[in-house]
Amino acid sequence: MFKLGVQIYSVRNEYAADPLSCFKQMKAFGYDGAELFGSIKTHPAEQLKAWLAEAGLEICGYHTQVAEIREDIDAVIAYNRTLGNRFVIVPAPAGPMSTAAEWHAFSRELNGYKNTFAAAGFRFGFHSHRNEVLPVDDGSLPWDIVAADTDDDFILQIDMGNTLSGGVRPEELYKKYASRGITVHYKPYSLETGFDAVIGTDDIDWNGIIAVTKSVPACEWAIVEHEKGVLSDVAKCAEALRKMI
Repeated sequence: MFKLGVQIYSVRNEYAADPLSCFKQMKAFGYDGAELFGSIKTHPAEQLKAWLAEAGLEICGYHTQVAEIREDIDAVIAYNRTLGNRFVIVPAPAGPMSTAAEWHAFSRELNGYKNTFAAAGFRFGFHSHRNEVLPVDDGSLPWDIVAADTDDDFILQIDMGNTLSGGVRPEELYKKYASRGITVHYKPYSLETGFDAVIGTDDIDWNGIIAVTKSVPACEWAIVEHEKGVLSDVAKCAEALRKMI
């Protein structure tokens, strides 16, 4: 059975002000773990690990920019080893890409990093945004390119809300690559109000999404991300999901 995590970007203001207090709030909301984001230079890994332990949260991933991995992959590996994190996810490309050739080159680069992380005992992958489901110059979808150019142990961290924002039903795309969704993002999205929404009152078939997650033994974490960063809405998402799960 998968666990329920929260991407700390969802509560970025609270996290910046007081990480420990933020972690404790997430635990009180009903989350089992936290997925972190940002530079590894912001907080010492030992300190973050201690704060998470005090709050009673597991670490369920770290969103690390590809530029930081390019700069010093060994430092990223060492940091996550100290933190006790198993999942390193690149949240986005370093810049805009509009051609299939660019996406193929980037995907092959990511797969190379995956091999390095795997050799060190980590799982590595890529997170989807709206652009990943918008056709490029040859008509293909970048998300399909990434899937085709990476190995089966490469995590495809689909974001449900980002997918719908690009005009693609996340329920269908998730099913297509569900076996590679070791961690996935449960982000609400409304066709009327966009990312100003909460899980359960938006336009995503969450019962269908949850059914897919439950049917795939490989999925370890369903991670809530709220794009608007509204604390009360992050709490509402957890409350709604606990009733559905």
